[in-house]
Amino acid sequence: MLGQVLTYLPAMILARLAGFAVLIGAAHLLAPASTGLLALVLLVGEVCEGIFLNWLRIFLLRQGSAQGLISLETARLCLRFWLAGILGASVLASLIGLAVAGGVAGAFIGAVLAYIAAISLFKCGLALLQMRGRARQHGLLEALRGLVMAPAAIWAMASGQDWIFVAGVVVAITATVGGVALWQGRTGLGGEDQRPALPEMIAMAPPLMALAALNFAIGSIDRLMLGFSASPAALAPYATSSALGRQGFDIATNAVNAGGFPALVAARARGDWGGRLGEQARILIGVLLAGYVGLVLTRHDLVDLLLPEAYREEAAMLLPIIGLGAVALNLKNGLTDTLLLIEGRYWRQMIGLGAGAAVSVAMAMLLVPAWGGIGAAASFAAGALTVLCVSFWQAREWLKFPGSWVALVAVSGPAVIVALACGGVALLMPAAGAALRLGTTFALAVPLALWVLGAWPGRVAPHGG
Repeated sequence: MLGQVLTYLPAMILARLAGFAVLIGAAHLLAPASTGLLALVLLVGEVCEGIFLNWLRIFLLRQGSAQGLISLETARLCLRFWLAGILGASVLASLIGLAVAGGVAGAFIGAVLAYIAAISLFKCGLALLQMRGRARQHGLLEALRGLVMAPAAIWAMASGQDWIFVAGVVVAITATVGGVALWQGRTGLGGEDQRPALPEMIAMAPPLMALAALNFAIGSIDRLMLGFSASPAALAPYATSSALGRQGFDIATNAVNAGGFPALVAARARGDWGGRLGEQARILIGVLLAGYVGLVLTRHDLVDLLLPEAYREEAAMLLPIIGLGAVALNLKNGLTDTLLLIEGRYWRQMIGLGAGAAVSVAMAMLLVPAWGGIGAAASFAAGALTVLCVSFWQAREWLKFPGSWVALVAVSGPAVIVALACGGVALLMPAAGAALRLGTTFALAVPLALWVLGAWPGRVAPHGG
């Protein structure tokens, strides 16, 4: 399991860092208003596309992972649902654009719609490769997009181009690599369906779309409300801080799920998935706890190294709050959501997500107009912690957690190693630059933390697993 995670991890790091680099470059090279508009284009596009089309990628993985193929008839059905999803996402994005973009709503909506089409093409192609178990091609294409997109976008900004041109660069590169991914994934077509596709698609779409909407309410309402209640310029410092506080945790969870979800589906079909789920839980909890400790202890070096001076003080205050919410949300996404999706118990997630979304939205409406970025971060963390607590309570009938010291070491050992590395570097290298301290901490902590994750067994199994 850890080997599969490490297979996907480098490419996901590059892909995520590319998006982060675009935002950091914008913070340094564009006016705050342009930085906020660019951040909103990417955010609104991801939210709307995810609400209407993420369920379709989950269906592809469920339908095709067992044999690595889907039938041509199912592929045609997927194409029809994809076109309908693009239409729905475009309508929602247009409404949001009218609310947040003010006098540049037309250009903003056009950029978002183009990004929705491009990112959907890209993600569908990657889903086909993931279904086929082609981790290397999947990783190479994710890495390729990141390696080309970030330098190209930063070059455009450095050349004096504004946010709309930069958005066009991101769209063009994403669509091109997405087309290559679809072409490589076409070999996943031509199998025979083990079960009828249309009834399952009809059953999956409504709950998973609702779940995606609730997830995005928890994870995105902070930035949307800040952009709506203040201005794109006020959003810029928070958007860069949010990216810095969330990216590492999202990378870890996506890498674990990319390697683990198809394998869990196949293991469940064999009736032997308890051990694999336990390994996924142990790795994810250990990595997220270690990451949060590292984020809190190194945040001043991180903001000094990466952010413009005007953003640093606010970012250092925001990062512990944003990171706490990111850990909570990713624990929910990577553990209980994975279990419930594989079991097909979509509606069970509604209670927790509904509670979390209600808390996020209510707190954002109450706190963001008065407290700005601090209120936005608090609303995100509160919603994420709410849904984590409720979802684990709901999953108690399927999950059992061992209380042995071995399991405790397995999940807490990496966090202890990171804390010791951070403390040691701060004590021994107080006069060194931020980059040197961060690099030394990383070099000391990561190999030992990975060794602990790979060396200690742990088990979190479904009842009867």
